[in-house]
Amino acid sequence: MRVAPRNDTDNPKKGASGVFGGARKDGQSSFALREIDKLYMKIYRIAYFVGIQFLRTMKRYRRNLRFYAKNNRVVHFFKSRNTKQRLLAYFVDLIEDVFTPFVNIAKKFRNSVSRIAEKGKKSVWAGVGEFFGCMRRGLKQVVHSLVTISHYVAPVLGVLFLIATVQYFTSLTYGLEVEYGGKTLGYIESETQFEQAEKMMQGRIKNDVSAEPIYTIPTFKVTVLDKGEFSKVEEICNGIIKASGSKIIEAAGLYIDGEFYGATYDQSAISNTLKRLLDAQRSADAAAETVNFVQDVRLIPGLYPQNSIVDTAVLESKLTTEVEGQQVYTVEEGDSPWSIARKVNVKLSDLLLLNPGIDKSLLIGQNIIISKAQPFLPIKSTRTVVYEDELPYEVVQNQSKKYNRGYTQITQKGENGLQEVTAKITLVDGVQTDKVILSTRVLKDAVPEQVTVGTKEIVISGGKSSGSSVTGSGQFMWPVVGGGSVSCGFMGYRGHTGMDITLYYGAQIVAADDGVVVVAKRTAGGYGNHVMIDHGNGVQTLYGHMSKRFVSVGDTVKKGEPIGLLGATGNVTGPHLHFEIRVNGRYMNPSKYF
Repeated sequence: MRVAPRNDTDNPKKGASGVFGGARKDGQSSFALREIDKLYMKIYRIAYFVGIQFLRTMKRYRRNLRFYAKNNRVVHFFKSRNTKQRLLAYFVDLIEDVFTPFVNIAKKFRNSVSRIAEKGKKSVWAGVGEFFGCMRRGLKQVVHSLVTISHYVAPVLGVLFLIATVQYFTSLTYGLEVEYGGKTLGYIESETQFEQAEKMMQGRIKNDVSAEPIYTIPTFKVTVLDKGEFSKVEEICNGIIKASGSKIIEAAGLYIDGEFYGATYDQSAISNTLKRLLDAQRSADAAAETVNFVQDVRLIPGLYPQNSIVDTAVLESKLTTEVEGQQVYTVEEGDSPWSIARKVNVKLSDLLLLNPGIDKSLLIGQNIIISKAQPFLPIKSTRTVVYEDELPYEVVQNQSKKYNRGYTQITQKGENGLQEVTAKITLVDGVQTDKVILSTRVLKDAVPEQVTVGTKEIVISGGKSSGSSVTGSGQFMWPVVGGGSVSCGFMGYRGHTGMDITLYYGAQIVAADDGVVVVAKRTAGGYGNHVMIDHGNGVQTLYGHMSKRFVSVGDTVKKGEPIGLLGATGNVTGPHLHFEIRVNGRYMNPSKYF
């Protein structure tokens, strides 16, 4: 079956449709327009009469207001003590104008009855004549009274009628009656809905060159409807297919993000498959959870061309297949989370999400996930969870001039607290992509760590040839250009007296502070090719396992000056920098000095 494109110029009816569509003849259209013109003129005359009366009344009040304003009497009028009496007198006069004619009629009626009785005593015909005379005079009085009242009532009724007329016509719901192939398909609010139905119809059809094309050239007619009479897009689509004369069947179509993937006889089987996919991502212990497909997945029942039917097993296989399988990486010697992320070209944050805990423990030969399997239908679940988490302790630094810069001493060890956390987490195919903390409750308070920090300036004397003194800042900078990661911290294992910083082979190493080179040599084991810088007053830094040195013993170096390249000499398992800080021969934890 082929779908022909819409071409409005090929439709002889649509060109003469005007406001009411191409289904009407010229004579019918002219008659309808004449009737509308008549109705319009009637409404216009009524509105004109009401408007004129309203304008006349407003002019009279405006003249009165202008007179009072011109003579500065408006303010005095409202400030006057007699204002209430004047207003009361005005309304009394108004009431008298309305009811006086009826009072007069009642009085004249009583007088007429008396006269008729007197005339009747003299002669019957005289009484009858007086009766009809009284009736004639009474009718004149009634007509005169009604005319007087109408001067007040007519403008009010006219305004009310105008408001009611406008409200009535604005409250009407207008729609388009869709005709196709001489049949009424339904009612829509705009042509856009028909275009959506047409697009949906085209999506249901698989092109068949042997079939006649479907021409979707509709005609539209404006009509007044109730809101409940409008048709859905799916109903219009079914009507187009049915009116086309093609071979059609009742089925359910699978749509993913608006794209048609085929129709099936067994809607329940596909529904169960979709439900199983969602249930697989549900968590039994979640307090509150919603699970949905990331994409918009719909099964829409309706009329479908027979050649759009796809075997149910094929659709189920499509829904459960994987677009891309899971990818893993095997940890090698010298690897760190940061270096692995660089190797496989993924974000470090994504790598940590896929492999929780690898920033604390990473073993050679361990398989870590670098890319989760991507199913055909990704599933997003949002759940509320409650868990216990550590409450980190604070570090309180107490400065002391008794000790040199770079000196630190823990006087009270910190202790983490415990808190209950309620969080809303979002997962896509089991991988957490977002977390919002809803509330926290402290179960155990944290104990702050008290640290004594030296602030005494360090003066370093030395130099290769000049003998000038060098003053170190006492504040160390990161010794590896480009960052890197700590693969083994201070005392990470027994006898490890420094910090191992892992980065690519040949990364630049710089002096952590101003100082003088006191050691620059290479050994077969231990530190390998290494440099030691004396910052004076017992403070020294050591840089081990370098592939190349740029300095020699006695050189004066500045903070940030290159001194070598990262390597793997000496006793190592991979390229890294072994960095030490010593104060009076005592090994210090470098992480507390940056």
